[in-house]
Amino acid sequence: RRIARENVLKSAGDDQDEEGINHQVRQWLSRPDNGGWLMVMDNYDDPQIPGVPSTTGYDIRRFFPQRSHGSILITTRFPRITFAKRLQLGKLDLRQSLAILACRSGREAERGKESLIAITKRAIADMYYRLPDVDAVKLAKRLDGLSLALATAGMYLSHTPDGFGDYLKLYEDSWDDLHENSTELMEYERTLYSTWNLSLKQVETQ
Repeated sequence: RRIARENVLKSAGDDQDEEGINHQVRQWLSRPDNGGWLMVMDNYDDPQIPGVPSTTGYDIRRFFPQRSHGSILITTRFPRITFAKRLQLGKLDLRQSLAILACRSGREAERGKESLIAITKRAIADMYYRLPDVDAVKLAKRLDGLSLALATAGMYLSHTPDGFGDYLKLYEDSWDDLHENSTELMEYERTLYSTWNLSLKQVETQ
Protein backbone atom coordinates (compact mmCIF):
# COMPACT_ATOMS: atom_id res chain seq x y z
CA ARG A 1 0.00 0.00 0.00
CA ARG A 2 2.85 2.43 0.78
CA ILE A 3 4.56 1.62 -2.53
CA ALA A 4 1.29 2.24 -4.35
CA ARG A 5 0.69 5.53 -2.57
CA GLU A 6 4.23 6.90 -3.02
CA ASN A 7 5.07 5.60 -6.49
CA VAL A 8 1.95 4.55 -8.33
CA LEU A 9 -1.25 5.99 -6.96
CA LYS A 10 -0.07 9.14 -5.28
CA SER A 11 -3.64 10.20 -4.67
CA ALA A 12 -4.80 6.78 -3.48
CA GLY A 13 -6.53 6.64 -0.15
CA ASP A 14 -6.76 3.87 2.38
CA ASP A 15 -10.01 2.70 0.80
CA GLN A 16 -8.19 1.47 -2.33
CA ASP A 17 -9.04 -2.23 -2.78
CA GLU A 18 -6.22 -4.78 -2.34
CA GLU A 19 -6.56 -6.27 -5.81
CA GLY A 20 -6.23 -2.84 -7.39
CA ILE A 21 -3.16 -2.05 -5.33
CA ASN A 22 -1.61 -5.42 -6.20
CA HIS A 23 -2.16 -4.83 -9.92
CA GLN A 24 -0.73 -1.31 -9.86
CA VAL A 25 2.35 -2.28 -7.84
CA ARG A 26 3.07 -5.24 -10.12
CA GLN A 27 2.86 -2.94 -13.13
CA TRP A 28 5.20 -0.44 -11.46
CA LEU A 29 7.76 -3.16 -10.68
CA SER A 30 7.49 -4.41 -14.27
CA ARG A 31 8.40 -1.08 -15.87
CA PRO A 32 11.54 -1.38 -18.07
CA ASP A 33 13.16 1.55 -16.24
CA ASN A 34 12.47 0.10 -12.81
CA GLY A 35 14.82 -2.88 -12.52
CA GLY A 36 17.12 -4.14 -9.82
CA TRP A 37 14.51 -4.38 -7.08
CA LEU A 38 14.33 -7.04 -4.37
CA MET A 39 10.97 -8.31 -3.15
CA VAL A 40 10.98 -10.28 0.13
CA MET A 41 7.99 -12.52 0.85
CA ASP A 42 8.39 -13.78 4.38
CA ASN A 43 6.75 -16.79 6.08
CA TYR A 44 4.97 -18.31 3.08
CA ASP A 45 3.98 -21.35 5.13
CA ASP A 46 0.41 -21.86 3.87
CA PRO A 47 0.68 -22.28 0.09
CA GLN A 48 -2.11 -23.28 -2.28
CA ILE A 49 -0.69 -26.36 -3.96
CA PRO A 50 -2.50 -29.22 -5.74
CA GLY A 51 -2.85 -32.21 -3.43
CA VAL A 52 -2.31 -30.15 -0.26
CA PRO A 53 -5.65 -29.44 1.46
CA SER A 54 -5.89 -25.97 2.98
CA THR A 55 -8.85 -23.66 3.47
CA THR A 56 -6.61 -20.62 3.96
CA GLY A 57 -3.81 -21.31 1.48
CA TYR A 58 -3.06 -18.96 -1.42
CA ASP A 59 -0.85 -18.87 -4.50
CA ILE A 60 1.88 -16.32 -3.88
CA ARG A 61 2.68 -16.08 -7.59
CA ARG A 62 -0.30 -13.79 -8.12
CA PHE A 63 1.81 -11.08 -6.46
CA PHE A 64 4.77 -11.56 -8.81
CA PRO A 65 5.55 -8.78 -11.32
CA GLN A 66 5.25 -9.66 -15.01
CA ARG A 67 8.92 -8.94 -15.72
CA SER A 68 11.88 -10.74 -14.18
CA HIS A 69 14.39 -7.87 -13.98
CA GLY A 70 14.32 -7.95 -10.19
CA SER A 71 14.72 -10.59 -7.50
CA ILE A 72 12.17 -12.33 -5.29
CA LEU A 73 13.16 -13.94 -2.00
CA ILE A 74 10.62 -16.25 -0.37
CA THR A 75 11.05 -17.71 3.10
CA THR A 76 8.99 -20.77 3.99
CA ARG A 77 8.99 -23.88 6.13
CA PHE A 78 6.99 -25.76 3.49
CA PRO A 79 9.29 -28.18 1.61
CA ARG A 80 7.15 -28.88 -1.46
CA ILE A 81 7.31 -25.57 -3.29
CA THR A 82 8.70 -26.27 -6.78
CA PHE A 83 8.35 -23.00 -8.72
CA ALA A 84 11.52 -21.42 -7.29
CA LYS A 85 15.15 -22.30 -6.78
CA ARG A 86 15.41 -23.72 -3.27
CA LEU A 87 18.11 -23.11 -0.70
CA GLN A 88 17.62 -25.10 2.47
CA LEU A 89 18.91 -23.46 5.63
CA GLY A 90 19.74 -25.54 8.67
CA LYS A 91 19.82 -24.60 12.31
CA LEU A 92 22.77 -22.77 13.79
CA ASP A 93 25.48 -24.77 15.51
CA LEU A 94 26.58 -24.13 19.09
CA ARG A 95 29.32 -21.68 18.15
CA GLN A 96 26.99 -19.59 16.03
CA SER A 97 24.26 -19.73 18.69
CA LEU A 98 26.65 -18.51 21.38
CA ALA A 99 27.86 -15.75 19.09
CA ILE A 100 24.33 -14.42 18.67
CA LEU A 101 23.65 -14.60 22.41
CA ALA A 102 26.91 -12.81 23.16
CA CYS A 103 26.52 -10.06 20.58
CA ARG A 104 22.86 -9.40 21.29
CA SER A 105 23.14 -9.49 25.06
CA GLY A 106 26.46 -7.66 25.26
CA ARG A 107 27.30 -9.85 28.24
CA GLU A 108 30.79 -10.24 29.60
CA ALA A 109 30.00 -13.68 30.99
CA GLU A 110 33.33 -14.30 32.66
CA ARG A 111 34.88 -17.71 32.87
CA GLY A 112 38.43 -17.41 34.00
CA LYS A 113 40.05 -14.46 32.26
CA GLU A 114 38.02 -14.57 29.06
CA SER A 115 34.57 -13.20 28.38
CA LEU A 116 31.85 -15.00 26.45
CA ILE A 117 32.07 -12.32 23.75
CA ALA A 118 35.81 -12.81 23.30
CA ILE A 119 35.42 -16.60 23.10
CA THR A 120 32.65 -16.53 20.52
CA LYS A 121 34.44 -13.96 18.38
CA ARG A 122 37.44 -16.25 18.17
CA ALA A 123 35.15 -19.20 17.48
CA ILE A 124 33.62 -17.40 14.50
CA ALA A 125 37.09 -16.64 13.20
CA ASP A 126 37.78 -20.39 13.26
CA MET A 127 40.47 -20.10 15.88
CA TYR A 128 40.40 -22.36 18.91
CA TYR A 129 37.20 -22.88 20.89
CA ARG A 130 36.71 -23.18 24.65
CA LEU A 131 33.46 -23.62 26.51
CA PRO A 132 32.06 -20.30 27.81
CA ASP A 133 29.61 -19.75 30.65
CA VAL A 134 27.88 -23.07 31.31
CA ASP A 135 24.42 -21.47 31.56
CA ALA A 136 24.96 -19.73 28.23
CA VAL A 137 25.71 -23.11 26.67
CA LYS A 138 22.56 -24.62 28.21
CA LEU A 139 20.44 -21.74 26.92
CA ALA A 140 21.97 -21.91 23.44
CA LYS A 141 21.25 -25.64 23.24
CA ARG A 142 17.72 -25.20 24.59
CA LEU A 143 16.89 -22.64 21.89
CA ASP A 144 17.92 -25.28 19.37
CA GLY A 145 19.81 -23.16 16.86
CA LEU A 146 16.85 -20.93 15.99
CA SER A 147 18.41 -17.56 15.19
CA LEU A 148 15.34 -15.44 15.89
CA ALA A 149 14.83 -17.05 19.29
CA LEU A 150 18.50 -16.59 20.15
CA ALA A 151 18.47 -12.94 19.08
CA THR A 152 15.27 -12.30 21.04
CA ALA A 153 16.75 -13.89 24.16
CA GLY A 154 19.93 -11.86 23.76
CA MET A 155 18.04 -8.59 23.43
CA TYR A 156 16.02 -9.42 26.54
CA LEU A 157 19.23 -10.02 28.50
CA SER A 158 20.69 -6.75 27.25
CA HIS A 159 17.88 -4.87 29.04
CA THR A 160 17.76 -6.80 32.32
CA PRO A 161 20.17 -7.83 35.07
CA ASP A 162 19.11 -11.48 34.67
CA GLY A 163 21.81 -14.04 33.93
CA PHE A 164 21.69 -16.79 31.32
CA GLY A 165 20.52 -19.26 33.95
CA ASP A 166 17.78 -16.89 35.12
CA TYR A 167 16.53 -16.49 31.57
CA LEU A 168 16.56 -20.25 31.01
CA LYS A 169 14.32 -20.75 34.06
CA LEU A 170 11.87 -18.10 32.82
CA TYR A 171 11.94 -19.64 29.37
CA GLU A 172 11.11 -23.12 30.69
CA ASP A 173 8.16 -21.71 32.65
CA SER A 174 6.88 -19.93 29.54
CA TRP A 175 7.37 -23.09 27.47
CA ASP A 176 5.41 -25.19 29.97
CA ASP A 177 2.56 -22.69 29.94
CA LEU A 178 2.35 -22.77 26.15
CA HIS A 179 2.54 -26.56 26.16
CA GLU A 180 -0.50 -26.72 28.43
CA ASN A 181 -2.58 -24.02 26.75
CA SER A 182 -1.52 -24.12 23.09
CA THR A 183 -1.16 -27.77 22.22
CA GLU A 184 -1.57 -27.09 18.48
CA LEU A 185 1.77 -25.29 18.25
CA MET A 186 4.75 -27.07 16.75
CA GLU A 187 7.97 -27.22 18.75
CA TYR A 188 9.81 -24.45 16.88
CA GLU A 189 6.71 -22.24 17.25
CA ARG A 190 6.71 -22.78 21.01
CA THR A 191 10.39 -21.85 21.10
CA LEU A 192 9.77 -18.58 19.27
CA TYR A 193 6.58 -17.73 21.15
CA SER A 194 8.24 -18.44 24.49
CA THR A 195 11.04 -15.95 23.81
CA TRP A 196 8.61 -13.37 22.42
CA ASN A 197 6.36 -13.80 25.45
CA LEU A 198 9.24 -13.10 27.84
CA SER A 199 10.22 -9.99 25.89
CA LEU A 200 6.62 -8.78 25.85
CA LYS A 201 6.34 -9.18 29.61
CA GLN A 202 9.63 -7.35 30.05
CA VAL A 203 8.36 -4.43 27.95
CA GLU A 204 5.07 -4.33 29.87
CA THR A 205 6.92 -3.91 33.19
CA GLN A 206 8.83 -0.87 31.98
